[in-house]
Amino acid sequence: MPADDGAFTLEVDRTACAGHGMCYGTRPELIDCDDEGYPVIPDPNIGPDTIDPARDAVAVCPERALELVPRSTATPLHRQ
Repeated sequence: MPADDGAFTLEVDRTACAGHGMCYGTRPELIDCDDEGYPVIPDPNIGPDTIDPARDAVAVCPERALELVPRSTATPLHRQ
């Protein structure tokens, strides 16, 4: 896993998402929801001050529909 330089993007896979709402229920400061209850990420850029909350949101997703992707690579960081 690369070092955290604060250059990540939080992405949602809408085909994997089942709309449970756990991500935006856990971290509403990072994730909103649309009219159908699916997550919307207003600012997908994740920096040092939001990396831990973003990891929390990724960790609670039962469908594994959220990923933190380093902006410098195309390889996502998956939960372990």
